Amino acid sequence: MQYYILPLRIHGSRAWISGVPPEISRFLDWLEDILHLHEQILDIFRGPKPNIILQMSLFLPRFEIYQPYIVRLGEVSQHLRRLMDEGSDIGSFIDLQ
Repeated sequence: MQYYILPLRIHGSRAWISGVPPEISRFLDWLEDILHLHEQILDIFRGPKPNIILQMSLFLPRFEIYQPYIVRLGEVSQHLRRLMDEGSDIGSFIDLQ
């Protein structure tokens, strides 16, 4: 998050800086949602252990956030590669990271 998402956001906001294509920003929003889900799961493993199975079962429906990310992964990867090859600002940023 700190290398790819936060630098492309307007400081203190969930809005994206200009120049981030909408399909890339949506993709990064999905990635951020996935990262937050995994942070919450990690908190479960760090907490008390007695109800870990019950707690994890409550998270299962939330894994649907992976669907749009997985479906668009190939397309967005190709778009990013094209932006990097063209030397666009966002492509150069991704290339540097």
